[in-house]
Amino acid sequence: MARCWIQESSAEATSQTNWGESAFPYIFNIIKFLELGEEKAISQSILNGLFIGMLNENAPRKEEGLLNLYYGINDIFERLFGINPQTIDLKQFSGSSYILGTLILMLARRDARKILEDNWRKVTHMNLHEFRLDRAEDVFTWLTKGGANYSEFPKQTQSWAELQKEAENFEGTPDLFIEHLDLLRFFIIVCPHRADKLIIGLLDR
Repeated sequence: MARCWIQESSAEATSQTNWGESAFPYIFNIIKFLELGEEKAISQSILNGLFIGMLNENAPRKEEGLLNLYYGINDIFERLFGINPQTIDLKQFSGSSYILGTLILMLARRDARKILEDNWRKVTHMNLHEFRLDRAEDVFTWLTKGGANYSEFPKQTQSWAELQKEAENFEGTPDLFIEHLDLLRFFIIVCPHRADKLIIGLLDR
């Protein structure tokens, strides 16, 4: 069973939902809502828990990893209730993530250095995936052939100053994204695979 764990980093209690990485846009909007309401301790706890949960649930060599952004809630239900006869090999998702890089930058923007330092060794064992579009306007499409998949492992040693600089670097952002940020905030719920580091970074500022 695919699992997405959200847990408070300072507590043992955990909450489990049968979902995968495509749940991230919902959780992101909850975090932003709480921050706007000055509930920053709660929002930071959720972000920390999501980060730790991602490292634990998608750790290398785990038998079952979380479904990536390209599998939505319908895929989860079909798998749970045996509607779709096609078997999804959950092991293929272990040791990799589409959202972990985004979570790292969110933590850097919030000066959450300690949790990153304490868990950086685990981070370096994760293969970070990203789909980069050729055309900015394709962000509003469900499928496109105009782009390429990129994968990389984080640096074994990471400069905190460089990480914070990357987290705040929006140079070259397409005007289209700026003009339609209000739409993108909700569009990523419909198309979670478009919630990349740049889009989330813009919405997170």
